[in-house]
Amino acid sequence: MTAIAEETPPPLAVFVLKRSLSGERALGALSNDPRVELVEADEKKTNWVSGAQRSSAVLVVTASDPMGALLFALTAGVTVPILVAAPRKMMAGKKDVLDAGATACLATPLTRADVTRVVKLLTKQATGLSVDAELHLVLDPIGRVVRLHDKSVKLSGREFAVLYCLTSRRGRPVSAYDVMAYVWGERSERKKTREILDVYIHSVRQKLKKLGLSKAIQTVRGYGYTLASGNGR
Repeated sequence: MTAIAEETPPPLAVFVLKRSLSGERALGALSNDPRVELVEADEKKTNWVSGAQRSSAVLVVTASDPMGALLFALTAGVTVPILVAAPRKMMAGKKDVLDAGATACLATPLTRADVTRVVKLLTKQATGLSVDAELHLVLDPIGRVVRLHDKSVKLSGREFAVLYCLTSRRGRPVSAYDVMAYVWGERSERKKTREILDVYIHSVRQKLKKLGLSKAIQTVRGYGYTLASGNGR
């Protein structure tokens, strides 16, 4: 019997922001690992964030405070997973950096074990993504981020649950009761929860509007909601 060769997954695209002159040396084992494709950013270009949003992650390499590096990426509008790499002597605040939203905080120079851990983290996050093929929306349950091409919006936990409930039942209307049961549980107080659901539906609509999808969620009078077919504009 002929053995079937296991297909090698494509490399993960990692967008690199070097905030220090030692950036190349700090990358260590990441520089030539076939599991990762590095894309170097040019911060002088105003649209670098757009390129970053199409990658698997953004790696910010710094010689100083890792929290400052994370905040730089966040304030620039990066919503894909953010990795921070800093000298080992700066790792005292590692837990704070992770709590603030970094996917990983690594000591430089990066080792092969670091790269393996990053690849596992990013692969795990990628497999958790959900895609609505009609609206071309990508839903990231870990970051609670919804993306459309190079635009993205961040949702609260319940906003994300509302939208996910509708996308997972694509092709048929979803009753308000089913949405409430999915988000708040079967024992939720129906009248009060329905009022809250209306608030969340409005909030999700407003955020999708920022992506150009003002008509993505449609009301089915007397029943519930459904997602628009087509482009939802």
